[in-house]
Amino acid sequence: MNFSVVVDNEAAGSVVRATLLNDTKDALHLYFPTSQRLSVRLYDSADDNALVYVSEREWMYMQVVEDVYVASGEEVVYEEKIPNRLLSAGHSYQGVVKLTAKKMNGTSVSEKVQQPVTFTRQA
Repeated sequence: MNFSVVVDNEAAGSVVRATLLNDTKDALHLYFPTSQRLSVRLYDSADDNALVYVSEREWMYMQVVEDVYVASGEEVVYEEKIPNRLLSAGHSYQGVVKLTAKKMNGTSVSEKVQQPVTFTRQA
């Protein structure tokens, strides 16, 4: 399994795109207890590493149970859009992006599926 993250600057804000590639020979079974797929935490380098964005503070999630199956060789992509009003142009941000599945193939995921992220918000 390979979890990768990129951040794209768009006119309305920044978009965090996380890709989970199943590079194993077996299917992956992900269990999500809510509609949340990613948890993003960002810190502003220009402001003494102040915490400026937390997914759970900005979005509301539904209590929806979903099982996601990813076949061998396939991938799923999840996005989170961060509005311009929360980020400053020209500032650099760093943080972590986590997949919020509670179980993978029946085993607790905990902090296993996460990636650090660093980017600069363009004007």
